Parts: sequence; structure tokens; C-alpha cells
Amino acid sequence: RLVVFPLLLSTCLLSVFFIKRPSSQGRMFILQNTIELISQAPVLGHGVHGFDRTYMPQQAEYFRTHDNVEAEMLADDIHHPLNEFLLVGVNHGIVGIVILATLLALPLAWRKKLYVCYRPLWMSLCMLIVFCMFGYPLLYPLPWLLIIGCWILVFKKTFILYLISFRVAVITLITGLLFGVFAYTACLIRWGFAAKKNNNKVYSNELLKEYKSLCPILSWRSTYLYDYAYHSFLFGRMMEADRILDMLKKKCNSYN
Repeated sequence: RLVVFPLLLSTCLLSVFFIKRPSSQGRMFILQNTIELISQAPVLGHGVHGFDRTYMPQQAEYFRTHDNVEAEMLADDIHHPLNEFLLVGVNHGIVGIVILATLLALPLAWRKKLYVCYRPLWMSLCMLIVFCMFGYPLLYPLPWLLIIGCWILVFKKTFILYLISFRVAVITLITGLLFGVFAYTACLIRWGFAAKKNNNKVYSNELLKEYKSLCPILSWRSTYLYDYAYHSFLFGRMMEADRILDMLKKKCNSYN
């Protein structure tokens, strides 16, 4: 197994690289610039939203110093390096990478504690680690529920010692997480309806109030802030648009 699995994985990766060569070259270009950003602040990184703030200026600096026509065709407005470990590396440096790797891999060291009925969780965690290397699964709530569930199962006895009832603790935790997920999803749905009205050029004071009410929960998303500022501008609220754009500038740099 230790020989066959790495060979099979390597063969699949090489096949994907040659079959979808433009996409693979685009990923390699992002990887090159991301590693350069990590090297600039290797220990603690560039801080929260560091990738959004620094990647586009780094890409612009690359084209200023390199004459690479092929890379110009691959460049885009990038807000994620398509690798969770690299994203954490840019934002929080090597310290962040170690913490994320520990969070994901440590439950695997205690996989014997995950009884037979829980092994699908362990296998799902393995797949999640692989997905983290090629995408952005941690942007969604369900992978975090999986990680928390594995940690709870690993330290089940510890939870029993310090909590009145393990079942009560798990039910309370899951209920709170589900409530948070549903509340956040509801905000995303409300934002989607508001954006649809915006795209249909249905401007109203109620629509602007809807954007404003979503701000406390969605203000961490740069796309929401951009949409909010754009709508405020169209509605003639220039001061409101400038305030939102100032918030956006602290989080990201973009072609837009």
C-alpha cells in the first residue's frame, strides 16, 4: 500500500497536468507567486486577508520584471491560491501551516480510537486533506463540522471527564454549529436575492437597507463589500460607497 498509493497518485497528477495543460500552467503560475509571498513573511505571514491584499500587487510586480507572454494569458483576478495550506502560509506563515496541519492530521494519529462505525469519518478526513491541496474546501462549513467531529471522537474520554454529559456536549455543539450554518446560509440567500434585484436594476431604499443589515455577518467577504459599494454608488450614496470601499481596500486588491 505504501508503494502502490503514491505511484497511483503521482500517475493521476501527471495525467491531469498533461491533459489540462493550460489549467495546470495557471496553477503553477499562482503557486510561483504564492511561494514568493510566503518568502517575504515566512514566520507569521501577512496577517488576516493577507493573500487578498498582497497577491495582485505581487502578480503586477512579476509582469513588471518579467517578459512572459504565456503567463499574461494565464493571469486572472485571484483571491485564493487553490491550496488551503498555501493560503494559510501567506496569511499566517509557517506557524499557521503547522497549526492547520496539526488540526487536520493529528486525529489520524489516533485513528485506532475511531471505532469501526466511525472509520468513514477518518476516511473522509483523509480525502479532505487531499482536497485542501488542490482547492478551497475550508471555505465551506461542512468540512469544519467533519474536523470538529473527528476531534471530539478522538478525545471522547477527555470530554466525559470535564463535561457533565458527552451526549449533551455533542448535541449542544452540533446544535450551535447547525444554527450558525443555517443563519449564515440564510444571509447568503438574502444576499443572492438582493444581488439579483441589483442586476435587474431594481434600486430602492429597502434594497440598500437589506445590504446594510447583512454587513455585520458578511463584511468579511470582499465580494459582498464590492457588491454593497457598487449598489450604494448606483443609488447615489457616495459617502456610503466610499466607506465600504475603504473597508474593501483593507481586505483585498483586485482588477475591479
